[in-house]
Amino acid sequence: MLRTLGAALVLVLFLAGASLVAYARWTRPIADADTALADGRLDDAIAGYRTGETRFDQLPAARQLFESEYARAYGNHLWALYHAKRYDDVIDLDPLHQCRRGSISRLPRVAPPSRRRA
Repeated sequence: MLRTLGAALVLVLFLAGASLVAYARWTRPIADADTALADGRLDDAIAGYRTGETRFDQLPAARQLFESEYARAYGNHLWALYHAKRYDDVIDLDPLHQCRRGSISRLPRVAPPSRRRA
């Protein structure tokens, strides 16, 4: 009995660890974009956030499950576009603009500026 319980615990811990590693690899473009943003490399940050958002858009369930991570990446993407003076891209990425065009049906929640990284 104790052996079976131990084996089940090892299996659960292994699956949890594998899930965390998979999530870290899947969101790697967002982490790289955060680093680029912190270093002032806006073009690299914009490309990384775009890649990360595309991955979330391809899996709507992941977008809902990790909504805070998606919203942070989305907000930082808008911030980087604005500071790179790419105003037309900011307008195209704006969720209200996309809702009016029918591209998206639900607005992402964006973290308030005080919680975003500068």
